[in-house]
Amino acid sequence: KATESIICLSADTRKEVDALVNKATAAGGKTYRGTEDHGFMYSQAYSDLDGHLWEIMYMDVDAFLEAQSKGANGVGA
Repeated sequence: KATESIICLSADTRKEVDALVNKATAAGGKTYRGTEDHGFMYSQAYSDLDGHLWEIMYMDVDAFLEAQSKGANGVGA
């Protein structure tokens, strides 16, 4: 039996998400799913050399609140 966790870090910009994942993969990490772009939220994920899963995400709070008020992307009423 094993216990696993996914570590998620918040970035300040989309470019920072890309830069962090590019650094990780250049050092031997492997992407384990494609980029997710929901307009207000952007993320990428990779596994490190030990197989631990990392997710780097950026969220534009103002865009999220706007989408929520409009009921866009399945968010809000």
